[in-house]
Amino acid sequence: MIDLFTQAGDAGRGVYSMVIAAGTAFDLGGPINKAAGSVALGLNGMGEGFDLIARELGIVIPPIGVGLAALLDGRFRKPVFSAEEQTIGKTSLMLGMIGISEGAIPFILKNPKMIPIMILGSIIGTQLAVVLDVWQSLHYQLYGDGSYPQIL
Repeated sequence: MIDLFTQAGDAGRGVYSMVIAAGTAFDLGGPINKAAGSVALGLNGMGEGFDLIARELGIVIPPIGVGLAALLDGRFRKPVFSAEEQTIGKTSLMLGMIGISEGAIPFILKNPKMIPIMILGSIIGTQLAVVLDVWQSLHYQLYGDGSYPQIL
């Protein structure tokens, strides 16, 4: 699998990123999310072509998107969310900013049709990051001797 993605180059990074982002955004902290995260972390240690930006964006885009929708609700047209949902949306926005995707779960429970929208939003955000050549990797890990890796 690693050879397939590395030989494909940037196109492979795009496909890899789409799969990881979709899996991460699908169930917001559930088993598919964890499996996608395990694959992303495992491949991250295998070489240069495998970064964690797809995983990170798949985590933060759904709660931030729902939170912004609830925050801006009623500003431009008739409100869609109730007062309680607007409060939950603000919480979802804050949770998304610190990398917790579970803030969007109340909205998915109320309307499961939001799942494909969240997946699509995560894929679009991830592909934009790939096009802009954004990288996020595990450079904060310490080596066995306690030193930090050199970051260029």
